[in-house]
Amino acid sequence: MTKALADSIFQKAKFSCLVTRLEDLPSDGLPQVLLAGKSNVGKSSLINRLCRQKRLAKTAQTAGKTRHLIFFDLASQFYLVDLPGYGFSKSSKAEQEHFSQLTDQYLHSASPIHLILHVLDARHLPTKQDIAMIHWLEDVQAPYAILLNKSDKLSRPQQAVMRQKIHRLLLDETGIDFSLVSVSAETGLGIPELESLILDTLTLS
Repeated sequence: MTKALADSIFQKAKFSCLVTRLEDLPSDGLPQVLLAGKSNVGKSSLINRLCRQKRLAKTAQTAGKTRHLIFFDLASQFYLVDLPGYGFSKSSKAEQEHFSQLTDQYLHSASPIHLILHVLDARHLPTKQDIAMIHWLEDVQAPYAILLNKSDKLSRPQQAVMRQKIHRLLLDETGIDFSLVSVSAETGLGIPELESLILDTLTLS
């Protein structure tokens, strides 16, 4: 994958739609790349970094603001889909149930989901909620990668130690040997590798 190709796709990203009901899902057949993760793990910032824009995905100071499936059109080649964050205790039980139901319906719809990117915080071991989300997303049977965001907050030796610990915990809890990609929305660490992963999976490279 060349930088020119990545630029030609990612810098043309634009907001497409908010989906609150299954009937509102795009029907154009474009591949869909999902970002999942706990509230405030930095999914919106990662989208902005990938798409060379500061405000495409509006980041919020208050966690848990994503309340819908948010679709971004990448040069009419594929969609980036921001799933509602999980683990935000201030959401009412009714809200949480609605978000979970919507996500479940989407994951089990006929949507062309080609890649799932599950965003974790590189500084912490995965929580029970993270593990539960992985089991949930595994039902989709799409290619999968774990992104360790906020890796810039750790030194290189600390990154290596945490990668090993996270990998071992995920393997023990799920039996799956996940690919781990260290990234930083703030510094751009790992973003070229992430772009290559996305475009290679979609055979756009």
